[in-house]
Amino acid sequence: IQQLLEQLSQTNPTTTSKEKMIVVSEVVDKIENNPTLKAKVINALKAGGVEAFKETLDHPLVNILMATIEGWTEA
Repeated sequence: IQQLLEQLSQTNPTTTSKEKMIVVSEVVDKIENNPTLKAKVINALKAGGVEAFKETLDHPLVNILMATIEGWTEA
């Protein structure tokens, strides 16, 4: 996830809120299209909790991404 955020942030602007949402949306799409990665993300979040998961991702867009990821754990 860290690599996806970094890669997409380098190739896409993240100045405005809309641009940030676009990058996060692309990361979510890539995770959702990889069931193994999605399962790992959900399991890591359940095992370590939200704050621990956020700390592992050192990226300014992590808080935006977390809203979607937390929704997966409730589904």
